[in-house]
Amino acid sequence: MFDLSFDKPVILSFLFLLPFIIWYLEKQRTKGGVIPFSYAVWKDRGYEKWDRTMRRLILLGQFFFWSGVVFLVIAAAAPSAISRKKVYLSSGAEIIIVLDESPSMSAKDFQPENRFEAAKEIIKNFISGRENDRIGLVAFSREAALIVPPTAEYDALYSKLDSLQIMELGNGTSIGNGIAVAINHLKQSKSAPRVIILLTDGDNNSGEILPETAADIAMQLGIKIYTIGIGKNEDTYIEFRDPKTGKLYQGMYRGRLGVALLKRIAKRSGGRYFYAPDEESLREIFERIDSEEKVVRLTSFKTVKENKSKTFILLGMLLILLDFAMRKILLKEILG
Repeated sequence: MFDLSFDKPVILSFLFLLPFIIWYLEKQRTKGGVIPFSYAVWKDRGYEKWDRTMRRLILLGQFFFWSGVVFLVIAAAAPSAISRKKVYLSSGAEIIIVLDESPSMSAKDFQPENRFEAAKEIIKNFISGRENDRIGLVAFSREAALIVPPTAEYDALYSKLDSLQIMELGNGTSIGNGIAVAINHLKQSKSAPRVIILLTDGDNNSGEILPETAADIAMQLGIKIYTIGIGKNEDTYIEFRDPKTGKLYQGMYRGRLGVALLKRIAKRSGGRYFYAPDEESLREIFERIDSEEKVVRLTSFKTVKENKSKTFILLGMLLILLDFAMRKILLKEILG
């Protein structure tokens, strides 16, 4: 939203004269004598009135012309759009979400589709509730990769999150590697706090870096890790398609959530462990993390002034040209 101000408001007073000018010109147009004319010339048919469509076109053309004049008068008054923008005087938190995309995340015990898709939607809701925070994304299964470095451009983050697929990085659960990648992109940050949110439904079974070692490094750097274990430890139906071969896999899977490991990671780094057996509990966990990691931000407002004269000139000329085109093309008027 913005307010419109004028550098030369006196010129706007001309708008009050326009109705009188229009009235005077219309009076002058219709002023003149009446020439006697015999109806006999028309063979008793009389003089036919103008077609209603023609009258409407004439009125519409006049409306365009005078509207264009109004816009040109406004342009002459030097209009400017005044808006206020929020400026952050202090930095927010720096957060990296580390998301498991191993095959077990395709378990159908979460809605709307499976654990993976439900987690992505809840993560997007969490991101949308943050303000002036830089948020990044790491995905892992057998391998781990940085998907989005910490950024305040949330639209790009949403797009990358939507594009993630199960098993893109192999078949396995490399929790240590996932944390290490996140640490590597947080260690140079000056932000406080720096946070990792790890979300997985399995136990560490691959990777070169032990999760406990990664947690110790995070603690030394002052990076807090929240760990979230999702899914029930019971037989669950899974269904996923290998993104490399296109082959569809289906079957029953018994959960193997490494609760003890996730608790150790959280404790060593000064974070907390959460368990989410269903979608609603996962949503509540992210809401709790959101409230715990609120940052007091110093803000100010900057007034921005943008000249709008060119916009009104273009609109005015366009409407006047539209009137000219209607009279020349539709009404076949001879313009001298």
